[in-house]
Amino acid sequence: MRIFRVPPLVAALLSAFAAAAEPAPATPTTPAQATAAEPETTVTADQIDGIVNDRLHAEGNVVVVRGDQTIESDWLDYYQAKGRALAGDRVKLSRPTDTVIGRDLDYAMDDSRGVLFDADLTRTDSKLRGKGERVDMTGKDTYNIFRGRFTTCDPGRDDWYINARDIDLDYTTNVGTARNGYFEFQGVPILWTPYIDFPLSNERKSGLLMPTFRYDSGNGFDFTLPYYWNIAPNMDATLTPRLIANRGLQLGGEFRYLQPDYSGSIAAEVLDDRKTGDVRDYLSIRHNQKLTPELNLAINYNHASDSNYFRDLGSGRFAVADNINLLQDVSLYWNPGWGSWTLRAQKYQTLQDPAAPVDPPYQRMPQLLFTTAKDANIGLGTPLSLKFDSEFVSFAHPTKQEGERFIAYPSVSLPLTNSWGFVTPKFGVHYTDYSLNSRTGTDQEQGNESRTLPIVSLDSGMYFERPLNLFGRDMVQTLEPRLYYVNIPYRDQSKLPVFDTTENTFDFAQIFTENRFTGGDRINDANQVTFGATTRFLDPENGLERLRLGLAGRYSFIDQRVTLPGGTAPQKGLSDVLGTIGGDLNRRTSVEANYQWNNTLKEAERYSTGIRYSPDPDRVASLRYRYDRQVQVGSQVYENQRQIDLGVMWPIAPRWYGVARENYSLTDNTPLEHLAGVEYRAGCWAARFVVQHYVSSLNDTKTSYFFQLELAEFGRLGNNPLDALKLAIPGYTESNKNAILQ
Repeated sequence: MRIFRVPPLVAALLSAFAAAAEPAPATPTTPAQATAAEPETTVTADQIDGIVNDRLHAEGNVVVVRGDQTIESDWLDYYQAKGRALAGDRVKLSRPTDTVIGRDLDYAMDDSRGVLFDADLTRTDSKLRGKGERVDMTGKDTYNIFRGRFTTCDPGRDDWYINARDIDLDYTTNVGTARNGYFEFQGVPILWTPYIDFPLSNERKSGLLMPTFRYDSGNGFDFTLPYYWNIAPNMDATLTPRLIANRGLQLGGEFRYLQPDYSGSIAAEVLDDRKTGDVRDYLSIRHNQKLTPELNLAINYNHASDSNYFRDLGSGRFAVADNINLLQDVSLYWNPGWGSWTLRAQKYQTLQDPAAPVDPPYQRMPQLLFTTAKDANIGLGTPLSLKFDSEFVSFAHPTKQEGERFIAYPSVSLPLTNSWGFVTPKFGVHYTDYSLNSRTGTDQEQGNESRTLPIVSLDSGMYFERPLNLFGRDMVQTLEPRLYYVNIPYRDQSKLPVFDTTENTFDFAQIFTENRFTGGDRINDANQVTFGATTRFLDPENGLERLRLGLAGRYSFIDQRVTLPGGTAPQKGLSDVLGTIGGDLNRRTSVEANYQWNNTLKEAERYSTGIRYSPDPDRVASLRYRYDRQVQVGSQVYENQRQIDLGVMWPIAPRWYGVARENYSLTDNTPLEHLAGVEYRAGCWAARFVVQHYVSSLNDTKTSYFFQLELAEFGRLGNNPLDALKLAIPGYTESNKNAILQ
C-alpha cells in the first residue's frame, strides 16, 4: 500500500496521475466507447492524502468536480471505485438544477443520490426553496425533506412557509407532497393539514386547491375547499363543497373534457337552504362537437332553481348583473362551402326582480338561418358582391302573440376602393312573411301578414393625411369624412308583431347602418343621408393618438312613420348630433368625452366624459361622469339620471396600495356602489382586503367582504376580489404581479 501526500499546487494533477497508473486496456477504445466513458473527477484542496484507485482524503477548501456536479466542503473522503463522497463540516453541493447547502454529506455522485443534514435546498428553475433537518436526494430531481419547510420567498425572508414532518419534491412529475404539515404566515400557524399535495410547475395535477372564504351581510361566513381531479391530459373535474353559515352546505362541481372532435363542460351546484327552506340548484352544460368536417353541434344550457339564486349565492355585484336571462340553446351549424346553415332551438330562463319585472324573451322553437355570399366578375374591374340572408323562426311565448316569421334578403353591392377612399353602392330586397297564431280568449292576431321592401344605399368615404407642427411638435393629421345615403319606402307595419326587435341606441356604432332597428320585425322607412367626419392628430415618434375629434349626424328628407308600439319616429330634418373627443395627452393621461344632442327637444340626450391617469402599471386613477335624459329599467322610466364614477389604485405607503371605487347617483343622492380596500405586496406574497357595498336589486343592497392571501408561484388563499377590482377600476392591474414574476 502506497500512501502519498501532495502540495495544493499539485493536487489538481491527482486525477491525471491516477489515470496514468491504470493498466492499459487490452483493446483500443473506440470513439463510441470514449464518449460513454465515466466523467473525469478533479479534486483540489489545501491537503490531500490518498490511496490510488481506492480512497482520497482532502482537507481545507475542498472542491470536487465530477461532470456537472460540484462539492465544496471543509473535508472530504472520496471513494473512487464507488464514486461516493463523504464530506463535512460545511458542505455545498451544486448541480445543474439545484444547490444544497448543509453539513455532513453522504453522496453517490454516479446516480445523484445522497443525504445532507441541516440542509437548505434551492432550485435554479423555480423560486421554491426548502430547508430540513435532513434532505435526501433520492435521484435526479427528486427529494425528501425530513422535519422541514419550504417557501417561495427570497433567502433570508421566511414570511410564509409550509412546515411539515415529511416533504417530497418530485420534479420529474412536478408534484410535491407534505404530510402532517401546517401553513405558517409571519410566524403564526394558520392552517393545519394531515396531507397536502401541490404542483411544482404550471402543469395540472390532482389535489386540494387553495380554500376560499368570504363574508357578506346575507350569508355570513362562507368557506369553500375545492378538490381538483386531473383525470387525464384531456379531462378533469373540480369538486367544490361550500359551507355557508346562514344557509348550509352547498355541493358543487365541474367536469371538463377535450377531444379532437368535441369539447365541453358540465357544472352543477345544489344547496338545501335552511334560510329559505328550499332546495336550490344551478346547472350549466356547454358542449361543442364536430360531427363532420362541415357539420358542428353546440349546446349551451343554463338553469337556476329560482330568480334570487345569483343575488343570494353569487360572489358579487357583477355575478348578479350577468345572470338575468339564462341561455338555453342547441344549435347545428352546417357549412358545405357554398353557404352557411344554422338550425337552432333557443329559450331563456328569466330571473325576475319583483321590484322591476321584465318581459321574458321569445323562444325560438326552432330557428333556421341560411346565408351565402360570392363575388361575380362582370368586367367592371371590381367584382359584384352578391349576398343572400334568410331566416325562418317559430316564436313561442307564454303570454304574448305567437307565430312564424320568414325573411329573405338578397342584395348586390359594388365595392370600389383605393388608397384614398371608397364608394359602395348597394341594392337589396327585404321580404318578410308572418303566419300568426292566436290563443282562445285573447285579442291576438291570426292569419298571414307580409312585407316587401326595396333597400337602396350608397356608402362613401375618403382618407386625407398631412404633416403639421402643433405647439412646436411634429404631428400627422388625418381627416376621414364619410357619407352614407339610404332610401327605403314606407310600408305600414303596425299589424306586424314584435318578436325580437328593439330600437338601437343612437351612437357612432349604429348611425352608419340602414335600419335603426335590431331584429326583423321593423324596417324603418328612410330617405336620409348620414354624415360624419373624424380627424386624428398622431405623434409620429411614438404612435400615440394625441387627439381625436369626431362629429356625426343624420338628415332625413321625410317624416318617418315606422315605429315600435309606443315609440316615436324621427321627423324630417336634422337628427340628433353626435360628438366625440379624446386622446392620449401623454403616456400617462388619456381623456374621452361623448355627447348626443337631441335636436328635437333642443337639449342633451346623453353625454359622458372621463379622464384616466396612470403614470405606471401600479398607479391608476379614473374619473367618469355620465348623464342620461331617460333610463328605462324593466317597465319603469327614470328621468335625468346623473352618475359619477371614481376608481383609484394608488400606493399609500411603501408596499401598501389603496383601491377604491365610488359609483354615485347624483340624481337620487344614492350610492350605487362603494368599494374600498388595501393591498400589501411583499415580493413573495400579497394580501388584499376589500369591502364592496352594492345594489343587488331595485330595493335591496348587499355588502361583501373579500380577503385574499396570494403566495408567489404557489396559490391564492381566501376570497378572490380581482374580478370585482378589474371591473370597478379601469386599468387596474394586480399590484403584486410584477413582484411575483421577478
